Amino acid sequence: MNKNKYLTIGLSLMMLLALAGCNSKDSSTSSKHEDIFIDAKTDSYQTIEELEKASDLIVIGTKIKELESNVLYDENGVYQVAYTYSSFNIDEIIKNDVNELNKEIKIFENQAYDKKTNKTLHIAGYTNMIGGNKYILYLSLSDGNYYIPLAVTIGKVPLSKSEINGDKLKMKNNDEVSIGIVDKLHKEIQNKYANKIV
Repeated sequence: MNKNKYLTIGLSLMMLLALAGCNSKDSSTSSKHEDIFIDAKTDSYQTIEELEKASDLIVIGTKIKELESNVLYDENGVYQVAYTYSSFNIDEIIKNDVNELNKEIKIFENQAYDKKTNKTLHIAGYTNMIGGNKYILYLSLSDGNYYIPLAVTIGKVPLSKSEINGDKLKMKNNDEVSIGIVDKLHKEIQNKYANKIV
């Protein structure tokens, strides 16, 4: 009888260890973070002049922090919207057609972290600004009293050397022509405002 008891306990322990091993393997697979790039139709600008003309507000400043990140789904569990609100400190105003008086403004960024799937969603190739880094932003004022960078990626131009020269998360799912236009305009803007680069 003792033999059967020990055999049952031994088999139970082996089954528990096997199940624990399966669970840890599954959780490590599902917890692997992934960047997802989602195509989206955006406005197109070919020149700095077009971008400046379309902007409600053009500012140079620094991202302070991220305020809120959200991913919304429809009733079928399909992603609908992904965004992050960030606070941005204005150092200099280049254009102000909306009479912005605040030193700190709220920016709608087209990237969000989805806790449910452990994925970061990048809309139209957008990556969030880096806190503490300097940017020139070409912005449109929304009805919700926040600003949106024009043409998603074109309207956010880094002015920090570490970001300009560093590794960038490459845009995926965007055609090479769009990526080329963004890179070209960003380089032209960085050359125009070279004295603002830090």
